[in-house]
Amino acid sequence: MKRRNFLASASALAGVLVSVQTANAVQMPANLNTPEVDRIETAIKGSFGAGFSLVSAKRSNGSNGGVTATIEHNENYMEVASIDLVEWEILRATEM
Repeated sequence: MKRRNFLASASALAGVLVSVQTANAVQMPANLNTPEVDRIETAIKGSFGAGFSLVSAKRSNGSNGGVTATIEHNENYMEVASIDLVEWEILRATEM
């Protein structure tokens, strides 16, 4: 493999990896701070299992309201809601 081809391949791979990492980042609105996000993620993992990851979350009705979150497991996405972060309701599920 020529050096020029190797560099082009390495650059393309780096671009793909950065895109994947950016796509996997948790997207949170400004009204949720880091400790809240950590509590939500811990509650989801405790309720659904450690294999689930938090994709996005938002407060439903202000600071005292419940939480609506999108979670992912093996490319299956679910939108879930909870008032107390203990009991969760599945609102919608989609497969990718």
